[in-house]
Amino acid sequence: MEVLPRLADIRLDWELNGGGDQSPNEYMQPLLDSFEILKREFGHDDEAVAAIERQIEHVNVWVGERMPEELDDDGGERRLGSVKTTDASNSGRSVFDDVDA
Repeated sequence: MEVLPRLADIRLDWELNGGGDQSPNEYMQPLLDSFEILKREFGHDDEAVAAIERQIEHVNVWVGERMPEELDDDGGERRLGSVKTTDASNSGRSVFDDVDA
């Protein structure tokens, strides 16, 4: 069985199976490692290397779409408590007023 013609199918199988509790990056790393090995094996075949690199790019896009946002709009790291609150809530009601005990 030849692997190269099935690279897209193999990648799609991995994508469809998701990663469970793993981060998308951790989940896809073994597949990316396999693609890198294939690139070395077929390094003499420009067409094969291009096909493998296309699949690597697809994996990277898939991972990027599923990774949680870790940076704010200014490129800085997000941290809890960075939003300033105001004391404008003077309604006299508690957020728990409507909860039945």
